[in-house]
Amino acid sequence: HTASAVCDVPQGLDGGSTTTAPQIQQLTSCPHARSIPQLPLLSRLAISSRSLHRGSLSHQSAGICTSAGAFSSSEQGGKQDDPAGAPTPTKQAVKEIRLSLQEALMKLVDAAVELVEQGKGAEAIGVLKEGIATFEPNFPDCPELGELHNQVSLLSLVNGDAEAAVAHAARALDLTRKHFGTTGALVGHRQLRLGVAYFAQGRVTDSVGLLHGAKESLSAVSDSSQHEAQFYLDLVMLAGAKSAPQVLDYQDKLLASMKEMKSVFGAESMIVALALSQHDRVVQTPLSGPEPDTLLCEALLKQHARLLEFVNPESEDLAVCYYKLATFYYTNDVLVDAQAYIRKAADGLRAIVPDEHDLMALCKHRLGMICAASGDHRAATSLLTLSRKRYSGSTDGGVTAGGAVSGLGREAEVGLAMAKFRGLPPSTDTTTRKAVLEEVRTRLTELGTTIGADHMLTRGALRHFAGANIRAGQ
Repeated sequence: HTASAVCDVPQGLDGGSTTTAPQIQQLTSCPHARSIPQLPLLSRLAISSRSLHRGSLSHQSAGICTSAGAFSSSEQGGKQDDPAGAPTPTKQAVKEIRLSLQEALMKLVDAAVELVEQGKGAEAIGVLKEGIATFEPNFPDCPELGELHNQVSLLSLVNGDAEAAVAHAARALDLTRKHFGTTGALVGHRQLRLGVAYFAQGRVTDSVGLLHGAKESLSAVSDSSQHEAQFYLDLVMLAGAKSAPQVLDYQDKLLASMKEMKSVFGAESMIVALALSQHDRVVQTPLSGPEPDTLLCEALLKQHARLLEFVNPESEDLAVCYYKLATFYYTNDVLVDAQAYIRKAADGLRAIVPDEHDLMALCKHRLGMICAASGDHRAATSLLTLSRKRYSGSTDGGVTAGGAVSGLGREAEVGLAMAKFRGLPPSTDTTTRKAVLEEVRTRLTELGTTIGADHMLTRGALRHFAGANIRAGQ
């Protein structure tokens, strides 16, 4: 999306008629545009409650202001000629265009902030990218552009585009180093953003040096973002954990850093949300492996829940994490814990979403599967009949409007067949029992075909099927 596609946002960065366009046109048509010093951009994105470093704004402004001294002689001397004969702008001309530049950039950032606060991250990225495309050809070394690139990098990371985040963070760091050298708080912020982007992209080795550099620079000036850098350094180590005790070794450190981040940036900030999403990515990696280590996965999931509980004990994300824990325990036949966590998930969701919400339906589905596995065939049949209807588009195992039964629909069919077997009277003859077990086997095959034989839910269903076979003496 571009700025022109968003209502109530300054449009026309491509030359259209808007409140921002006059400043852009004035700047790009000025014959001295490429030689004009810049004022600091007091980016509202940096203080937005949903965006990045509130604490870094003063460092950024102070750092960029130091470049003003480099231009003082030309300003004091009035209108002069450079060695090539091109006239140098007067002090008044410089001041006017500097103010125009700052005003135009502020309007641009205001538009992006408005979109961010509306939850329209992709549109905000589009606005900032248009601004960069407009200003960069005329102000290629403007330090303020580094902040625009930095903001695009953060928003791209939140939107899951690590590749774009790396590209913009690298440009931001390059521009900042050109003006302010290789050390200092502002450089530390740029190193931090690029280090996080590399980590999100899976380039752990590339991220470590930048994160260490950021931690050192930010700690030297007691910048609160040092805690974000430390969080990611510990997350790098957590990503290499091979056992549950190793996961626990980093838990207190991660919680301590998260406590500081929540205090500085707020529980709803992008910085905190991004850190939690990257921790979740680390958690999911071993879970998706062909032979996950049960104790390692359990420790990682519980650690993620602990972080979410600390940040916001009433969040939807925490309820989803509880659901994941319930599913994990269900697939590993730890049914008491599975039922406890699915009820915690449902209780948390019930306080924030209506009963017909998709997540509530998911909890009821998982509870139905847990009941089927544990032998509560009546509850399982009641819950999973609704699941089959919801996820398969019919009450009899039919297909959806698109012509295919979903994975959850297939799983519901497995659970219903399992409940049917568990509900057979003790007097049922062997032939009937074998026939029902064969139905379970058929449904399992269909589930494996739909979501994969190695999928966690397929493996869990197979485990419960094996238990049913043992009980049947097969």
